[in-house]
Amino acid sequence: MRLKTSCLTLAALMVLAGMAAAQWPSSPDQRLFIGYGVESRIVSDGQGGAFVIYTSYPGSMWNDCYLQKLDSQGYPQLFPPIQLDVGFGTLTDAFEAVTDGEGGVIVAVNQLNTSNWFHRLGLFRFTGECDTLYWNADPDTLQYTSFEPKCASDSAGGIYLLYGHHSDTLYMDERICLQHIAPNGERLWGDAGFTMEVGLPTGITDEIALCAD
Repeated sequence: MRLKTSCLTLAALMVLAGMAAAQWPSSPDQRLFIGYGVESRIVSDGQGGAFVIYTSYPGSMWNDCYLQKLDSQGYPQLFPPIQLDVGFGTLTDAFEAVTDGEGGVIVAVNQLNTSNWFHRLGLFRFTGECDTLYWNADPDTLQYTSFEPKCASDSAGGIYLLYGHHSDTLYMDERICLQHIAPNGERLWGDAGFTMEVGLPTGITDEIALCAD
């Protein structure tokens, strides 16, 4: 048993040593390996380092979202990376990330429950040291969301969020909503934000954009 434990410890140290050896490449022909993923976002921490958010793809209908932090030398800071789980299924359908304006990052993750095909949007905020400021905060009280969220930082620890939601299982009454989230995860513009109403029946499309002034 002691030999087995020692072997496992040695294997773990070898993995950590391999990750710790990674740093910013000195040649454009080199690549910095972060992890196995199919989609990624990168956000500067304002100090020469970066947050990298990416999705894995370990199997059919299974797509997890992870956060890794790199320091100014390119060394990973999280062993293992933080999994951003909304708690609504095993498929990360979409995600976006923006700076919080204070050296940290805010990530919006839209997760699909493959048993009933409902989406749910959760928000995560971390400091520059990867301490959690809030976890899986709700942008509204309706729960069901749709399409990829669009985010813009308010540069003061908060975030503007543009997303779609629907009120029933048939995806009826779909609306595009704009919400402002405070630095502590509080909803500032009501329980469901502002509806982007154009006077016509709303048909949701993923071709939307959001930018801050």
